[in-house]
Amino acid sequence: MSNSRRGNYQNSYRGHARGGRNPNHRPQHQQPIIANQSAFGPQEGGFDTSGWGNYTNYYPVSQQVFNNQPRGNDARPRSNHQNNQSRQQTSNNTVLACDEYLSEEQVLKDIEDKKTIRGVLRINAKQYTDAFISDPDGGSDFFIDNVRERNRALNLDEVAAQIKPKRQWKIIPEFTNLVEQCIRDLRNEKTSSAEKEGEKLTDTNVPKGSPSKRDNKRDTINTLNAQNISLTDEMIDRIPDQYFQRTVKVVFLFRRRHSMKAAGLIRKMPDNNPNFALFSPMDSRIPRLMIPIENCPEDFKDRPNDYEKSLFVARIVDIPADKKFAKGELMENLGDADTVEAQ
Repeated sequence: MSNSRRGNYQNSYRGHARGGRNPNHRPQHQQPIIANQSAFGPQEGGFDTSGWGNYTNYYPVSQQVFNNQPRGNDARPRSNHQNNQSRQQTSNNTVLACDEYLSEEQVLKDIEDKKTIRGVLRINAKQYTDAFISDPDGGSDFFIDNVRERNRALNLDEVAAQIKPKRQWKIIPEFTNLVEQCIRDLRNEKTSSAEKEGEKLTDTNVPKGSPSKRDNKRDTINTLNAQNISLTDEMIDRIPDQYFQRTVKVVFLFRRRHSMKAAGLIRKMPDNNPNFALFSPMDSRIPRLMIPIENCPEDFKDRPNDYEKSLFVARIVDIPADKKFAKGELMENLGDADTVEAQ
């Protein structure tokens, strides 16, 4: 009887952890225990995102390494629940709220004053952080390089975007050396040879439209100015505009042109929140959605792995300014993602 009870005790996680203190503990019992532990429950939600490119990092947050090592005489590692709480607190603290939209009256005035542009937002399908708006006057595209300054706008939405100061424009890589020369000349209060060279540029040799390849390391005046030279706006205005791609941020939404629908997969929330499921669209340009658990299949909460390859259609209900995920609802189950052809 005693041997039977001890065997059951040691097969539990708690018994196994304490067994390490027993000098007569036999290592050969560890293997089946570890095997049982690794098979227990879904690993990372039972969800494979390896084929989804960069979408799992749609809203990047700072990451911390949590210490799982035992302290002192406590041989038990921190529980997953404790780690999940820490991750949730870190995530909540790192989400930056989007700016509130300006009034339409103010936006229309700024458009008239050439401080703001109006156009259709185009999000790069291969690099979802990059978005562009065509110049109404026919010049090169305006550029948005992060999700926050897209300010809840979706692909093909009609928006108003405020033109950022010139010191925050992106330097076109092939003109970096010329901009550096401009900064040196401005420092020495000399006539900029690069500025003279810029006057010779014509519409035929100045890049048009969007860059053919995104350079994540493109500089601005602030990042290029490693010597921290005090450059006034008047000095920066002397550097030719042709050396830059102008940057903007969305300040108003005129019209939703996006369908607000997407196909994707559902899984458990990263923080194991039991009240919601996470919907991840196949199109990386669309934000991930929090789906109320009562809107999910009845057995999803207990058997989420059964749906890891089921393709659903979801609708975006709301995109809060201060939340990591948008809100949505499931509309239809299309079936197995491996066999269903959906756009």
